[in-house]
Amino acid sequence: VAMNFNLQWVYNLIVEDVVSLDTGKLYRKHQAYKVFRWIFLAFIIAPTMELFLKVTVMPWDAYWLYVLVQQLRTWAIYTSIIVSFSSLPHPTPLRVFELTRDTGGSEEEEE
Repeated sequence: VAMNFNLQWVYNLIVEDVVSLDTGKLYRKHQAYKVFRWIFLAFIIAPTMELFLKVTVMPWDAYWLYVLVQQLRTWAIYTSIIVSFSSLPHPTPLRVFELTRDTGGSEEEEE
């Protein structure tokens, strides 16, 4: 639900915005979210497919092949996420420390 909300939110920003460099960034973000939706679907379906392969295709003494398929799936999902979100612009740093006030002196100087 949150992923579809983010996709729709970014799409609305693209539609309402004028053509600029920021719009290009929004297009990249929208594309990354669309790719992530497919990666998430693969993440959900993959254990069922692996179990099906284990039960029907793989012989009982080929457990190592089942583990290999699981590890390759995990590696492929991580790599896909990294590649799809690596082209996004870096977020602005948090401005937490800018919220504090520096008085510039100690309490004795103020009195």
